[in-house]
Amino acid sequence: MNNQQNQPEIMPSKKLGRGKTIITILVIAILVVLGYYFIPRGSQPSDDSGQGPQITPADEVAEDDNQGSSDFGPVIAEYTHRNNLYSIKFPTSWYYRRFLITDNPVVIEIVSFDAQPLPADPAQSVGKIFVQLLTIPVADFVAGQQELDNFSQQQVSVSGTDAIRTTGIWPGGSLFAGQRQTFVAFEKDGITYTIGTQEASDPQIAATFEAMLLTFDLR
Repeated sequence: MNNQQNQPEIMPSKKLGRGKTIITILVIAILVVLGYYFIPRGSQPSDDSGQGPQITPADEVAEDDNQGSSDFGPVIAEYTHRNNLYSIKFPTSWYYRRFLITDNPVVIEIVSFDAQPLPADPAQSVGKIFVQLLTIPVADFVAGQQELDNFSQQQVSVSGTDAIRTTGIWPGGSLFAGQRQTFVAFEKDGITYTIGTQEASDPQIAATFEAMLLTFDLR
């Protein structure tokens, strides 16, 4: 009896407390992962995704709007940003989708254009040609492009606004290894706009990019 009375009182172990903390963190992490995969992060309302209208030849736009690109086609659809920040024309048979980015402090949103239907998750594909809104200055965006092989930049104008055009080739071992990437970047009201393609080595994509760039209208 005396031995039992002399035994020290057993207090909750710090390790047990740590164990509970670890379990709590794991539960939160699992919930976050489940939310990441099952909450539609990239999908948007129907008016922010779709395909160019299938209009008849009688409704074709004027030849001057075609910009002379056979790939762009004589029939052109127009995408107007839902906040009326800009508009841009694209091939009527192409698809578009607007992604609001919530897990990247640099990227605000991406509007993607592609000849194929676009997935709801931009991590799977951002399309052949896309417009981004960024939180970083143009200078920082351009600096990030300088890691590309054969990098070059030049001053250009987009919708009457001074811009910088960058071109480079993705290095070996990267997702788009050997592909030429082209971006045009400019700022307005504290937001950096970029219009780009990561597949400029494809002549048809390059021609469509140039045609779409000429139709970009900053509001």
